[in-house]
Amino acid sequence: MKIEQGDLQFELPSSLRTKLEDFRRRVWFIKTAEAVLSIAALTTLAFLLVFLFDRWGETPAWLRGSLLALSLLSLALGLPLKLYRWVWRQRQLTQLARLLSHDQPRAGDRLLGVIELVQNRTDIQASPQLCRAAIQQVADETESVDFLHAVPHPRHRMWAKLAAVGGVLALGALCVPHAGVNALQRFLLPWAAIPRYTFTKLAEGDGRMPVPLGERVTMVMSLAPDTLRRPAAGSAQFGQGIAANAQLVDGQYAFELPPLSEPVTVSVAIGDARRQIEVVPLSRPELRALLAQIELPEYLGYPEYERDARSGALSVVKGSRVKLAATASRSLQFAAVNGETQGVTLNGEQVTTPEFGVDESVSHELVWTDSEGLAARSPFRLQLRAVDDKAPAVQCENLPFEKVVLDEETITFETKATDDYGVKTIGVEWEGVTVRTPGEPLPRGEYALAGGQHDATMLAAAGTFTPKSLGLTNQAVEMRVYAEDYQPDADRSYSPVYRLFVLDRDQHLVWLTQQLEQWERQALEVRDEEERLLDTNRELSQMSAEELDQEPVRQQIARQAAAERANAQRLNGLTVRGEDLVNQAMRNTEFNEDTLEKWARVLKVLKQLSQNNMPSVANRLSAAANAAKAGPPKKQIAPSVQDGVRGRPAEKQDEEESTQDQQEQNQKPRPSGSLQLPTTALPSSGKQKPQPPQPPSPAAQDVQVAVEEQEKLLAEFNSVMDELKQILQNLQGSTFVKRLKAAGDAELTIASSLHAKLPSSFGAPAVELTEAHQQMIIQLQNKQSDTSRDVRLIREDMSAYFDRTRLDAFKQVLDEMIESKVVRRSAALGDQMEANRAGLVIAQAEYWADQFDRWAEIIAGPNNANCSQCKGGPGDSLPPAIVLEVLRILKAEVDLREQTRVAEQSRPVVEADMYARAASELHGTQGGLHQRVQLVMDQLERLQVDEGKDYGNTLKQLRIARGAMSDAVALLQEPQTGPPTIAAETEAIEALLVTKRMKPGSGSGGGGASPGGGTGEGQAEVASALAGLGEQQMTESREVHQSTGTSRANIPAEFQSGLDAYFSALDGQEGG
Repeated sequence: MKIEQGDLQFELPSSLRTKLEDFRRRVWFIKTAEAVLSIAALTTLAFLLVFLFDRWGETPAWLRGSLLALSLLSLALGLPLKLYRWVWRQRQLTQLARLLSHDQPRAGDRLLGVIELVQNRTDIQASPQLCRAAIQQVADETESVDFLHAVPHPRHRMWAKLAAVGGVLALGALCVPHAGVNALQRFLLPWAAIPRYTFTKLAEGDGRMPVPLGERVTMVMSLAPDTLRRPAAGSAQFGQGIAANAQLVDGQYAFELPPLSEPVTVSVAIGDARRQIEVVPLSRPELRALLAQIELPEYLGYPEYERDARSGALSVVKGSRVKLAATASRSLQFAAVNGETQGVTLNGEQVTTPEFGVDESVSHELVWTDSEGLAARSPFRLQLRAVDDKAPAVQCENLPFEKVVLDEETITFETKATDDYGVKTIGVEWEGVTVRTPGEPLPRGEYALAGGQHDATMLAAAGTFTPKSLGLTNQAVEMRVYAEDYQPDADRSYSPVYRLFVLDRDQHLVWLTQQLEQWERQALEVRDEEERLLDTNRELSQMSAEELDQEPVRQQIARQAAAERANAQRLNGLTVRGEDLVNQAMRNTEFNEDTLEKWARVLKVLKQLSQNNMPSVANRLSAAANAAKAGPPKKQIAPSVQDGVRGRPAEKQDEEESTQDQQEQNQKPRPSGSLQLPTTALPSSGKQKPQPPQPPSPAAQDVQVAVEEQEKLLAEFNSVMDELKQILQNLQGSTFVKRLKAAGDAELTIASSLHAKLPSSFGAPAVELTEAHQQMIIQLQNKQSDTSRDVRLIREDMSAYFDRTRLDAFKQVLDEMIESKVVRRSAALGDQMEANRAGLVIAQAEYWADQFDRWAEIIAGPNNANCSQCKGGPGDSLPPAIVLEVLRILKAEVDLREQTRVAEQSRPVVEADMYARAASELHGTQGGLHQRVQLVMDQLERLQVDEGKDYGNTLKQLRIARGAMSDAVALLQEPQTGPPTIAAETEAIEALLVTKRMKPGSGSGGGGASPGGGTGEGQAEVASALAGLGEQQMTESREVHQSTGTSRANIPAEFQSGLDAYFSALDGQEGG
């Protein structure tokens, strides 16, 4: 090596140069070897770590990636840095001299000095010889120095050993079947989807396991078929260090997991196999909805409908077809019915089963699995009960099981049939029990009343039965109502059998006479018992105060009171039977009028006595039995000036009291035709008795008053009550005013009944009510149903009536009824009663009662403004026979209207010729009534001519009725039984029985011969009883929540004045 200095060239000795070059090569070799061997050792170590980690468990990709990155980093950075430091930076002599100075400081420094001396040109004057001498001297001194051992910190042997060991171990790992190569692959490709090879191989899994929420479950891990090892046990760790162990059974490990409520990660270790499983607790899939789509048999005519089947039981008609549509709480991946998947359709959460027929009761099992693999806790079992199409139920109202009727009488009743799938027809079957001529077949027949629809599960219809129109007379007839549904070849359903004893006028008269005679005997027995009680009471009244205070006597008085009440109840029952007999007698025109008047008069007396007089006597006797005992006698006090009034002579007191009693008796109206018992009046002696007066006894006073009342009671026992009351009650119900007021009364009755039970039942659920309360609600529901039906008929009749008359008052009421939807809302009250909404029902019932009264007031008009035709005006009294005939015509017209309504409602279900025959019979009946009205008019016109009477207003009303009847005759001849005919018949009824409002303050009560102030109303009540109507059905005007006013309906004034004259004549005959 030459070093030039100026113009001189210096060259290091060759030995020194050689040693430096050897030293440089040595450094390069050792440090390069160190770098290469260290990288090899680190790489093998990283591979071995991956191999070992894979044997313990799943080596994370980030760790494998980090080891690979470390290896690559050492190769990419470590080796270049090492070469840069120990090769590149150790190329110059000065660099080598400095490196040598670390191990040989003296030699390195001298060698560095020589090199710097040669390279330093600062000392230009230096002698070349000295420079050469210095260089030679350093070369000689370093001759013995071994530069090869001066390499700093040589570690190549250590790294060689580590690399050799690592290589051997790595080679051994690579020789392990499958595992070494798998580890190398996973090491070289850390983020590749290369599964870890294990000697224990588990079956494939997705690492997520849904389990039922809050349930103890078993996690099963299975070995793969190609596993090399089959460890006897495995473990699982999850949660907060909770571990579970499982033994190998049939190639599976079953780990028991506790109930979980939150997701956890379970680490499973089986041999060298490791698996992380996310256990997610989820609720089991439940059915949110299960609808049964039911197709009923074709004959029912029902469209397909759906029913909720989540209850697990469903009843369907035999022959139906059912398909299930279920909705689960999660999307489903599997569903089966009875273990079969054929026909089962899955669509997310929806499951649809195949359609299957129901001919007998069967059970279907539905199973399903959601998209998470969870199944229901248990299969859903649906019990399909195949039921027969039940026969309809039919009932009949307002018809007694046994009844005696005239052959020309029309019996009206209400029928109702219910069926689970629609009522087809409702009608009447009848059969004679006996025949008039031996050998004849028993008469029988049937006719339809109304037809229903497929979807009408309830059918109500009005029914009539007229024996004469069916050719029945003087024989027993059994009738029953039938109902049919739409099931082919099904038997009819029947109501109970009602037996009617059909009689003609003559036979009916005989039967009535026998019944009235029996009734008379029973009434006389009651009177005889009352006389016996009176004799005993008189004996008690003669006893002294001390005797009356004795306990046995008090007990006897109490027994007398009880006997009086029992006799009153017996008499009350007798009056009820008497009213029915009067009604029966009125229907028979052959019945003797004198006899009818006699029994009607007796009936009136008995009714008054049983409801008023006899209970009053019993109350007096009860008061006497419980009265305080009399005190000891007081000393007599001499009269003084101050006692002038009290100490007046006894005879004057008796005279004054007798005068006062006489005045009070004169002020009271005396009953007509009353019978008086003989009495004896003893005049007072007028002398003062020497013995001191006894103190008054309360018991004696009550007994004496009871005896006096009982004597008056017996004196009036044969007085006459109004014979026309019952029939007039029925007829007045046909007028719109009275029908509306009757509906209002019914609503108030319902409200009052509920209000009485309100404190004990308010707010209680319907199921918690007492049995008695529930029975009361059922009765009120029936009453509300009847009221709703009556309101519906009122609206229909009023609509037809308005079409004929066009009166503004009727239009106003009709519009308001339609607008208020009164029929539907009135019917809805029954459902509210069933739910025990008593407060709401009371409020609505009172509201409708006020509405009905207001509508009645609108029709009647204020102060008779709309009823001027109701006033009698100037005119003479009508003969009673004509009054009774007109009332009979009224009853017949009302029956005819009901028959017309029944014919119209049965028209869709009967044959045309049968309907024509029914209309023809109605036409004949209406024509007969028209002729009877004409006969009455002829009689009144003859009386006007012969006797100079004035019946102008009456004839006017009869002409209106005759005209309406003429229209009805023409309509029935077409034939037409619809609203126009009903309207014509209603107009005739309104003309025959016009609503008249009494003026405020006129008499409406009282007893005796002139109730209400002697206006003749007492005689009018007799005619009312014959017509089947009476005061009890007359509704007074009301304010809201209370009853005020005295206006009520009455019969026409002409009829009343005629009855006044008629009964005045009767009173005169009795007085004579």
